[in-house]
Amino acid sequence: MMGEKASQHAQVEVVTVTLNPAIDQTVVIPHFAVGQVNRVEHTMVQPGGKGVNVATFLADYGHQVGVTGFLGRANDGTFENLFHEKRIRDQFVRIAGQTRTGIKITDPAQHQTTDINFPGQLPTALDVEKLFAQLMVFESS
Repeated sequence: MMGEKASQHAQVEVVTVTLNPAIDQTVVIPHFAVGQVNRVEHTMVQPGGKGVNVATFLADYGHQVGVTGFLGRANDGTFENLFHEKRIRDQFVRIAGQTRTGIKITDPAQHQTTDINFPGQLPTALDVEKLFAQLMVFESS
């Protein structure tokens, strides 16, 4: 299943391809201590991945942007909300499972960030064929 809101958007100027997007969760923990109980001061969850981030930036500056790549069906709502809000044309290929998660533990007191990156889903050969078909849709529009 591809993005259902694609027809609502004008012709795109730029297309980004994100093969391994992530749902980024940032947690702020002042004085983070490994092996200890730590209290979260603030948390934020947002869709990410280099292509998604570039598309969001360009959309914020008024460009007509399209996105494609692979998204896990089980948790694609975060991305769909962003694409709808920013009027980004969603042509991601939905694949089985969940899009990976990345956790950033930010310690403002020590000016350090620790990244924990989960593995991404592996697309099937059929998923890859669908992605190439989506790229052709963008090429012809």
